[in-house]
Amino acid sequence: MINEEQCVVNCQYSMATFSVPDRRNKPRGDRRGNEFTRLLERAFESAILVKNYPRSQIDIFCEVLEADGGNLAACVNAASLALADAGIPMRGLVTAVECGSVTGEACADLSSREHSDIVSRLTVATVGGKDEICMLDLKNIIHKDHVPQLIKMAMDANAQIHSCLESAVLIHMKKCYALSKRC
Repeated sequence: MINEEQCVVNCQYSMATFSVPDRRNKPRGDRRGNEFTRLLERAFESAILVKNYPRSQIDIFCEVLEADGGNLAACVNAASLALADAGIPMRGLVTAVECGSVTGEACADLSSREHSDIVSRLTVATVGGKDEICMLDLKNIIHKDHVPQLIKMAMDANAQIHSCLESAVLIHMKKCYALSKRC
């Protein structure tokens, strides 16, 4: 059923066949890729002011060219910047980070090498660098005592990422404004 009062957010997550050391046969359509697609859609549906675009669709395509850990978080951050650059009004920039726990020690922004050491991973996305979680993805099981520590680390990291992305957007906007003044 199509809601004519607001836009549809359509996402597509895929990985290039050469993105990982062992070549992939199917770049899209696997279970994890479909799951990431749905997570991206839900995260951005909550952040984009969908009522501003009735009877329309916003497409977000994320193609991972080099899978070096934190793919979902990287896609969220890149898509957020792309939407801001396109002028799509949002409640705030969406930022994400992947955290994990090794022998009780929390780690943020995991690389693919660290993925082999860390069995449990948690990806958290927030809107506007605040305490509003718009996406949470858990890979494997995390002990309940570790969850608050990982969530706090993710929230702190998201605040820092938001600050960096916001600075980049402001610099870009100033450049665009300066260029428009010349014309």
